[in-house]
Amino acid sequence: MSRTRDVTVSSIAALPLFFISVCTFIANDLSDIERDRINHPERPLAKGEIRAEVAAGLYFVFLFLALMTIRFCIPSDGAFLYYVLLILSASYVHIVERAPGVKAPYVATAIALPVVIIASRYPAEKNLYVVASAVLLFSLGKELCMDLLDRPGDTYSFMHQIAAWRVASTAFALQIIAMALLLLQSRRFLDVIVCALLTVSLARSYLYWFREGQPKKALLIMRAQLFVGLYFAC
Repeated sequence: MSRTRDVTVSSIAALPLFFISVCTFIANDLSDIERDRINHPERPLAKGEIRAEVAAGLYFVFLFLALMTIRFCIPSDGAFLYYVLLILSASYVHIVERAPGVKAPYVATAIALPVVIIASRYPAEKNLYVVASAVLLFSLGKELCMDLLDRPGDTYSFMHQIAAWRVASTAFALQIIAMALLLLQSRRFLDVIVCALLTVSLARSYLYWFREGQPKKALLIMRAQLFVGLYFAC
């Protein structure tokens, strides 16, 4: 939207991503019903408010919509990355069940891919690939922290053998690197202001996590940081 100034064109480009995201979250909740009864008992499937059969039906509805919008709304030379994201979404359940140790980088890659899609549409803007790298690193840090909270109900993996404080320290180190990449891309005064805001919020989430024992508040800040960080893709 920041490039085309055209609501219709921008919405059409985003629509498949919306449907893919819906599929991702439905598949995640379906595969995590038993784990969510421990980690997230407030979720509708875990509470039994929605039947698994209904959720599965909705998954295939939105999968169909994702396929159709990619096929008919996205130019053929730009559709490949959309299909890659769709495959990552559909395969997520297998990662959770069979390779939970790589779940964090897997999800982080999927989160960064929409920025790569934008970069592929505007090949002259090489900085977008740096932004995508920053999103990847920051998302990886966030996902590692989320996995720490979900450890009690998650499938055992090699990550459980690593002390929680080491994983968390690595997660925040990755986010610091992501901030540094964005700072290197800063050219305007507003860029520096946004970087400063992200840095301060990162420091606040660090204190919540390590000093104040409030990891959920730290994760809320991380989610907000991802949204604010989209400024650098505009």
